[in-house]
Amino acid sequence: MAIDKLAAVNIIELKFAWNSLINPFSRETTLSPISILICPNSDKLSSKVKCALENFAESRLPHFTQTEIDNLKGSADFFGLNHYHTGLCSHVEFPISDSPAYFKDLGVKVVPDPNWKPNQNIVPWGFYKLLRWVAKEYNNPLVYVTENGYGDSGQEGLLDTDRIVFLKGFLKALLQAVQEGCNVQKYTVWSLMDNLEWTQGYTVKFGLYKVDFNSPNRTRTPRASARLYKYVIKTGTIPNKTDFFLNN
Repeated sequence: MAIDKLAAVNIIELKFAWNSLINPFSRETTLSPISILICPNSDKLSSKVKCALENFAESRLPHFTQTEIDNLKGSADFFGLNHYHTGLCSHVEFPISDSPAYFKDLGVKVVPDPNWKPNQNIVPWGFYKLLRWVAKEYNNPLVYVTENGYGDSGQEGLLDTDRIVFLKGFLKALLQAVQEGCNVQKYTVWSLMDNLEWTQGYTVKFGLYKVDFNSPNRTRTPRASARLYKYVIKTGTIPNKTDFFLNN
C-alpha cells in the first residue's frame, strides 16, 4: 500500500536525515530536517503538532536555522553507514498520549517478514537497496560502511554457518551496489572479536573470533567466519562454496 511505503520512507528519513544529521551536511536543500516529518497527507501529524498535543513546549526535533544549514553544507568528509537489519514497515495511527515515543511520531510499525527464519535477520537485498538509496538521495557520496555484522547466541560454536551465510550475502550485495556505481570505498565487519554490546551485554556474539570471557587471558579463537573473511581480504574475491572454511 502507498501509505505503508510512505511509512518506510519516513523511518529511513528520520534515521538518516535527523538522527545522523545528514540532511544539512549533504542534501541540496534549504529545508530543515524537521520538514521531513511534515507529510502531505492531511491525516498525518508532524512531530511538532504531536508534541503540542502531548503538552510539550516544543518539538522533539529542534529547528535548524538557514544559517546553520548553510554552514554545515558540504562539511562532511564521508558518509558513515551502519547496517544490520531489514524490516517490513506499515503505517499505524498511534493514539496521542503524554508519553513521547520514537515510532509514534513516525506512525510506523517495523516487523520482520514472517517468512524469514526466526531470529535470523539475513536480508542482503535490504543492504543493497539502502546503498542505492543513499547514492540517489545524497548525490552519491563517499561511503564508509563502518559496521555490518551478524550477532547470535554463540551456540554454533566455532562453526558459525549463519554468520558465513550473512557475510557472503552482504558482501555480494555490496559488490553489486559498487558495480552499479555506488561510491563505497571502505567496509568494516562488526566485529573482529566478541565484545560487550551496549544494550545486550555479553549475551550476543558478533565476533569473527570467539572470546572466552571466563578465562583470565580472554582467550581468542578464530571461528569459521574468520577464515572466510581472511580469504576475502587476501584474494579480493567472494567464494561460491564455503565447505572449506567449515571443515578446516
